[in-house]
Amino acid sequence: AHFLCPFIPDGAAKMFEKLSTGPVPITALKPDFTNLKPGTAIKVGEVLYAKVEKEVVVVKPVFPVDIRIGKIVSVKEHPEAETLFILDVDVGEPAPRQLCAGLRGQGKYEPAELQDRAVCVLLNLKPAEFKGVKSEGMVLVGDQKKPKLQGLLAPADTSVTPGTKVEAEGADTEVVPNMDLKTFQGLGLKVLEGLAVKFKKVHALTAGGHKIVAERVKENSDVK
Repeated sequence: AHFLCPFIPDGAAKMFEKLSTGPVPITALKPDFTNLKPGTAIKVGEVLYAKVEKEVVVVKPVFPVDIRIGKIVSVKEHPEAETLFILDVDVGEPAPRQLCAGLRGQGKYEPAELQDRAVCVLLNLKPAEFKGVKSEGMVLVGDQKKPKLQGLLAPADTSVTPGTKVEAEGADTEVVPNMDLKTFQGLGLKVLEGLAVKFKKVHALTAGGHKIVAERVKENSDVK
């Protein structure tokens, strides 16, 4: 209490009161700290300085995309682009969405492999037109570099209802409208352990309680 007097004089005075003693010159204090007389009454009373609990604020990352589970209801080849299919995809809306998907060619898919497939569709992408055909979203795939290969993303349980939202565990979804492709590709979606898809390497994507997984590609492939 003596040494605290210059810094918290009011608090030090209350300490002396609790110790039933008064301050003395510093030079009069015993170095072995036996300065209270035996039998001195100690007053407990109120706590002078309560512990301040520091509030921990958890800031969740923002998942800025609108990804829905879709079901491919029709597949046809784009007449003017040899790498594209024109797909009609049920995403839980009144009518299917028309999408152009670059799934044709080596290391990709045949039309029969796509028919009735469950897929993940990015809906808040800026609308585009590919050689005269409008595209209202993008079918997402895992994109393997070596050897070149692509694999569709889908819920582990493919019976998940079309239109079900895809969420990132531990992140808040705040959809950015008309997102450009470059922004989407910079989000850091990756195919990782067990071919599960994650946001920022830690937030697993799920739909209807089921993990979103890729097929055919290797771990550490990008999502496009």
